[in-house]
Amino acid sequence: MADSKKVYLQIISPLHIGCKDRAVYPFEWVRSENALYVLSEARLSAYLLKKNLLNSHLNEFEKKGSGFALQHFLQKNGLLTQDFLDATVAYKVHAHRTPPREFKPFVRDAFNRPFIPGSSLKGAMRTAILYGMLKQKKEDDPHWFRNSIVQKVEHKLTEIKRKGRPTMRDKRDFSKRFLLSLLTDYTLPRERQPNPRTDILRILKVSDTQPLHRDALEMEETKVLSHKEQPDQQATMKGFSAFCETMPQGSVLTFDLKVDPGILHEFAQHNTLPQSLGSIEGILTACAAMSADLKKAEQDYLRALKSTSHAELTALSDFYQTLDGNFRLGFGGGLLSKTVAMLLPAELRKDLRDTLWHRRHSTLAPKSRNVIVAAGQPDLAFGWCKLALQPLAATTVKRQSAPKKQTMEKTFANEAEHFADSLQKLREKFKQD
Repeated sequence: MADSKKVYLQIISPLHIGCKDRAVYPFEWVRSENALYVLSEARLSAYLLKKNLLNSHLNEFEKKGSGFALQHFLQKNGLLTQDFLDATVAYKVHAHRTPPREFKPFVRDAFNRPFIPGSSLKGAMRTAILYGMLKQKKEDDPHWFRNSIVQKVEHKLTEIKRKGRPTMRDKRDFSKRFLLSLLTDYTLPRERQPNPRTDILRILKVSDTQPLHRDALEMEETKVLSHKEQPDQQATMKGFSAFCETMPQGSVLTFDLKVDPGILHEFAQHNTLPQSLGSIEGILTACAAMSADLKKAEQDYLRALKSTSHAELTALSDFYQTLDGNFRLGFGGGLLSKTVAMLLPAELRKDLRDTLWHRRHSTLAPKSRNVIVAAGQPDLAFGWCKLALQPLAATTVKRQSAPKKQTMEKTFANEAEHFADSLQKLREKFKQD
């Protein structure tokens, strides 16, 4: 019988999991009171058509290009009313500040309800399991770790340096060869190593979480906290802000985690498996162990910086001092949470950054962190969560059942198709700008 359990996930700090290459632009949302309303493309086009304003809308945003703002158009035509918002909204996001331009949306289902994909959960667990395996090997046999991991990384970086500027393929191959391949280098009868069938994480099945209410998310402002080498290791905040939809603190979700006994037995017959893979409890323990090391690394990073008038670090330091999370997920985790880089020597991490990404003068690697800001100062870190097999504290986040699918009337079809094409062209203009 499969080892299958429901896992409870509580959001400790705001979580963002985005859609690849996707942003929400000012011609897709409007602000009313303390919320941003993201409008349905189909409902907006139908509403404007009924008001005989569809052509006026298309002409204006095609004329203004990336300077077009839906908010101004609606206000000018007296349409920015609650009735309009109710008729056209896809979902809304609670926001105390208005993004100057676009913002990053959270991944959502077909009914615009935010959820955490099982692939994101499993990816973070994969990193934690690999980290635990390598950390144990490093402690048991430092000589093996030096020869099998550190020297291979050094050799690969030397090869890339000889070629000149690294390509995206170099970065992908590096990650697969020295990180993920360690979990596919197992023996199975009649299977060539490595390949997807020899991936030990095949034993692990992770479901998506249940979705939250479509309007449950909050808008957060993020900036880059960076280490400045001169003078005197200062902490600085880069001026540019980005905005993203986040699952708020206190949200509680559930997902199903299963260890397939058949696949586990097949691997165990031919390999020595890490203890963490023997049970769901072992997997959660591996996540907690890596998170404990990550928390310490983040605290060490903050201590290495000296607060200046440019960045007050008290709130962020206090957050880590009281942090009760055992899992980190999504945007903002950076190199240390998404790889096993914490196990590499500091100088090698610096060489890795300078070779594959950008050469920096900072002795800290990585030197920057994406943080949530309040009043322009660092306030919270992204994506810390708590996993448990027992129910966690109740949440006040609203739930929503799946709404019935709606279709547009045929009389709107041609106009809506033209409207959608025009919006896509404008998205491309925003990306170019």
